[in-house]
Amino acid sequence: MIFQASLKNLQLVIIMSLKVELLGLCGAGKTTFLDALIPKLESNVDFGLAYPVVPPKIQILFSLIRILWVGFFTEPINFARFIIIKNNWWLIKKIAYRFAGIRYRKKDSYILIDSGILQPFISFEIEENSSDFIVPIHSILNGCVLPDVVIIFDVSPSIAIERYKERGLSGAGKVIRENSGEHFNRAEELRKKLVEYCKMKNVQIIGVNSSQKFNEEYLNSKLIEIQKFINKKRCQNEKSI
Repeated sequence: MIFQASLKNLQLVIIMSLKVELLGLCGAGKTTFLDALIPKLESNVDFGLAYPVVPPKIQILFSLIRILWVGFFTEPINFARFIIIKNNWWLIKKIAYRFAGIRYRKKDSYILIDSGILQPFISFEIEENSSDFIVPIHSILNGCVLPDVVIIFDVSPSIAIERYKERGLSGAGKVIRENSGEHFNRAEELRKKLVEYCKMKNVQIIGVNSSQKFNEEYLNSKLIEIQKFINKKRCQNEKSI
């Protein structure tokens, strides 16, 4: 009986340790989507919301060392060329910090709000990148644990730019950089590569059309997709135990 109870507890931990991340261009509608979705999540027992957390410094250091070690092992030349540029360290440090935060809360299931490891790639291209060097996705992410589900926001760069510009002018976001079209187009190409990488790693992808309004029916359909994935994982766990 004790052994069976232990297995049941183990199963619960496995089920309740799923991470969901939102990925899209700045201005793609992620915040709008979440604001509409949050009331529906209040009664959901399978997952909650994870806002940014300050992880222990030792975990941040461990995450940074792991990313650097695996990065050099995976693509030594490309990775070295990337991190030799001072501004590119913004991305490495940001992902190490986010990864440490996820590990710090690894036993819980969350929708990661501004605390996932994929979105910093997009923010980097739009707000921080000052070189033409291609971001080595594989070498950086191979040292991290990917989310179980990624909600992808599809919107054209031109629409995202206008929304991003409006946020900056209202004080809710950053002022748009020069040559914004180039930065957003590069970010969109990077987003597509991130999606392909996640698919290759068997991450569940859920698409969101950001050009339409997030009405009740649409939000419910996305919640159902997430719930179906959770139920699928639950069934797989039950069969493996």
